[in-house]
Amino acid sequence: MLIRPRKARGGLAAIAVLGLLAACGTTSDSGSSESTAPDTETGTDEATTYQIATVPKVEGISWFEAMADGVAQFDSDFGDEVEAWQIGPDTEDAAKQIQIIEDLIAQEVDAIVVVPNDPQAVAPTLAKAREHGIVVVTHEAPALAGTESVDYDLESFDNAEFGQVMGEQLAECMGGEGTYLGMVGSLTSETHMAWYNAAEEYLTANYPDITLLTENPYEDSNDDATARANALEILRAYPDLGGYVNGSVSANSNMAAVLKEKHG
Repeated sequence: MLIRPRKARGGLAAIAVLGLLAACGTTSDSGSSESTAPDTETGTDEATTYQIATVPKVEGISWFEAMADGVAQFDSDFGDEVEAWQIGPDTEDAAKQIQIIEDLIAQEVDAIVVVPNDPQAVAPTLAKAREHGIVVVTHEAPALAGTESVDYDLESFDNAEFGQVMGEQLAECMGGEGTYLGMVGSLTSETHMAWYNAAEEYLTANYPDITLLTENPYEDSNDDATARANALEILRAYPDLGGYVNGSVSANSNMAAVLKEKHG
């Protein structure tokens, strides 16, 4: 997976949101954000404060802890202009994400940044947020780009090309033959599945001696304990496994840890 600098990752989407907000003005109907108005005593304009909430897939794993650091850095850097924070579910659950977003709509925040567990499931709620004048930016949800659900979808790279490179590197490391399988956060994770499917398509088309062992990848729900249990199960079931394609940070780090424990 592509890893951006620790403090930049969470702030990039927030900066995009701030640009949209600056273009639109405050978006809250209730005035939960201070609207710009002349100061009758000084003749200057009062500062506008935008409330920007980031909703990750799940809290408690390293990837989204780093994102939280970026959001906190953004809040500090633009403290006079924004109030930015991160709030996410304790497990990878689209329904929990939807409830959090519903709560943010009720609070009438100015903007919401979301990394959806299931982009299609959360799409109607994001459209509702926009109907309430809230700016919505997503990441890892390219299928929502250009729809009524989002103002902007921010992606780090072309997901299909990224998955193909994963397949190329795997084939090279496997010497062009052997068996492999994969693990993703969930089958509803749009980007994880895009990477996995692109890698599979590339290997199928170019390496007839490399065989996929399972119809679908394992799912770890972006949870370290689940990823570790899956890794142990995979190595027991397939002792001659030659390759492994991962989509989540948990999938990668826990398989690496298990292999290190077994083989040093």
